[in-house]
Amino acid sequence: MAAQVAIVDFAPEDFNLVDRIRKQVKAVVISEDFPAARELLNNLMSEIRTAVVNLPLERYPDATKQAARLLNEGKIDEAKGVLQLALSTLVVTEQARPLPLVKAHTDLVTAVTLAEKNRDAAQRLGTSRN
Repeated sequence: MAAQVAIVDFAPEDFNLVDRIRKQVKAVVISEDFPAARELLNNLMSEIRTAVVNLPLERYPDATKQAARLLNEGKIDEAKGVLQLALSTLVVTEQARPLPLVKAHTDLVTAVTLAEKNRDAAQRLGTSRN
């Protein structure tokens, strides 16, 4: 298994600029200039991309059985080909997570943790005053 992670964060933080780009995208989509729309949308991209590459192990038993059958039939080159194909087959799973949502989740977890600490501190302070 191999994994790649890339952070792509081109989105501007200025809401007015985002709104201008949104209006430009809308205009070029209406005019059916989709390549231009894609270029504009790329300027709003803010995500974490992951790609995981796996060898599909479930294919190996079938490939080895087929290769064994071909070997028994004297078809050595075909058996090699079946095994090479099984070994070279990769499955790539890609996923993109919006970076603003990841940041918002992190901020929320931090805020909850701080609120709990402050509540505990307030309770201790109240207990110590009594």
